[in-house]
Amino acid sequence: MAVFDLREKRMCVRIVYDGLAGAGKTTNLRQLSGLFATQRTSDLVSPAEIEGRTLYFDWMQIKGGVVCGFPLICQVISVPGQVVLTERRRHLLSTADVVVYVTDSARSAVANARSGLAVLDEVARERDEAPLIVVQANKQDQIDVLTGPAILDELGRPGTVCVEAIARDGIGVVDTFVAAVRAIARAVQAKVEREELRIPVARPQGPRALLQRLEALEVDPEWAAEMFLEEATAEFLTSQDTDVSPIVPPPPPLSSLHGDAAPFPRTDVPTGYVWPAHTGRACLRSVSHAAISSVPLDDDGAAETHAEGFRLWTSRRWYFEDADSARQGIVRSARERTQLGPLLSPDTVLVLQPVDEEKSWLWTIAPAVPSVREWLHQADGDAERHRRLEAFGAAVANGLAYAMQYGVGLDTSADAFGVEDGTIRYFGELTAIAPDGLTTMMDRALASVERRVDDLTFFVECIERELDRRSMTAPAVSEARARMKTALSQSV
Repeated sequence: MAVFDLREKRMCVRIVYDGLAGAGKTTNLRQLSGLFATQRTSDLVSPAEIEGRTLYFDWMQIKGGVVCGFPLICQVISVPGQVVLTERRRHLLSTADVVVYVTDSARSAVANARSGLAVLDEVARERDEAPLIVVQANKQDQIDVLTGPAILDELGRPGTVCVEAIARDGIGVVDTFVAAVRAIARAVQAKVEREELRIPVARPQGPRALLQRLEALEVDPEWAAEMFLEEATAEFLTSQDTDVSPIVPPPPPLSSLHGDAAPFPRTDVPTGYVWPAHTGRACLRSVSHAAISSVPLDDDGAAETHAEGFRLWTSRRWYFEDADSARQGIVRSARERTQLGPLLSPDTVLVLQPVDEEKSWLWTIAPAVPSVREWLHQADGDAERHRRLEAFGAAVANGLAYAMQYGVGLDTSADAFGVEDGTIRYFGELTAIAPDGLTTMMDRALASVERRVDDLTFFVECIERELDRRSMTAPAVSEARARMKTALSQSV
């Protein structure tokens, strides 16, 4: 709970990161520890852990600006997520001014996340004043995830502040912390205006005293086995979640943009501006050898170039006027790209290149590979051409299924697909799908095939066979199928 430190003449508040085991609480604090290195007044303290799992808490202090004329110091703490350590978690939550509830965004994980809120709700009922809540929808770069608003609905918390994040790569970590600090500042200011602010004068509790308090809470030995079972079950998540990317400070701003051009991605973009962080940094180091400073925009507002075996592209659609919109943009794009599943090149990288402290461009980087159109033209004989048409038909059907499931449209022309190591991947733009989106997608795919009756017939059969295999029978799919047959009859 908030206290006023008379000796230091500052207000101390506690931000507690809550959530189930493996949600990413400790990952958030590790990222914050690096990102706020100059604002920290302590190191990150973790009294004990097993295989990266917190047994007591993670703890550090960060300067949080000024509230009501007094400096604000934030004690940032994460709770243990294991069921056996619920009493420790309960005590930490009872001392929170604001709770950041971190949840895995996977559709299959959200139901458990909702049940995990039960302890927080119990603590809130026992207190005179419930803690403020900020939700972090973490791990957005998975295939089957829910968006932030959808997660709030599932958690039964509509209207709560929610930040979409990929904490492992530093994306959304600062936004979440800032949202928590702002929530506290607004609450304190509101109490001052109502003349209701009552904050005890006391020395803030440090990590040693907090540890002693938690050690006094007994852990039921009958539950000890469950804790280790949770550790074994979450081993894969641990290996991903504790692999925190290196912290990179913000680069100096670009002096200006010369003409109508987008600045080329640089190696010194800050943490949280690259996805995925580890392979993305290596990619940036590689393309930096091209010594390109900017790329001109064409008449459609798009920029594209090649460097060191990679293709890089952006457009005015991916230009952001403020940092918050930019970070939301990279999360959305990472989520949409990941949901492509087998159509996504595993070497795809997203980079936000700042122009200044606010403005930035989002670049997509992927291997430069032959397009499917080129690949089809290079087929040696009809048998090989039909084999390649069959693979392209399956990719188009995958694209239609993706559009149906996620409401995101693809450019299904053969130029937007490429062949990487013998596998067809998608390298085009992703856009909101129009009402006639599936029909348009089908038209583009058919237009990519030469007007040879046998090729078109075989291509349509391949797509229909794949659609049947997926049991895709929605009205929009039926309309797209009818368009295929019309196009085929017109070519005869």
